[in-house]
Amino acid sequence: PYIPARRKRKLHVGLFGYARESGGIKLPRAIKFCASLYSLGLPPEILGLSAISEQELDKMREFYRTVDEDMADSLQYFNEDNLRHFPLEIRKRAQKVCSLFDFNVDPEHKRITSQIMAGIKNQDVAAVEEGVLEAGKIRKFLG
Repeated sequence: PYIPARRKRKLHVGLFGYARESGGIKLPRAIKFCASLYSLGLPPEILGLSAISEQELDKMREFYRTVDEDMADSLQYFNEDNLRHFPLEIRKRAQKVCSLFDFNVDPEHKRITSQIMAGIKNQDVAAVEEGVLEAGKIRKFLG
């Protein structure tokens, strides 16, 4: 709910539509989902790459030659301090992925994502919304 709606969307109908609801579970829009994770200091790329082994990553590097640079770009928005607020399984997966790549954390983004997490814990809606926008400006995208 803290992620702003930034653009109008075309309705998807017919063959080009897709369901985001199944079995009573409604999935968020991809941009809002990714923006939420980035705003908490957890780049969503971490979740997907935690499933591969180091050998699979080596194979991936053969075909996706910029994977290390792309992950360094993404992981600069990682906030390890915020991991304590996530379930143990997410913490383990994040630490595994982070150990596979060299990257430098953006200190300003880390500061803001720490403030966002504190705002959520304190139920300070205004602080969270402001922080989400500030962090998005640093990244130059919401999600």
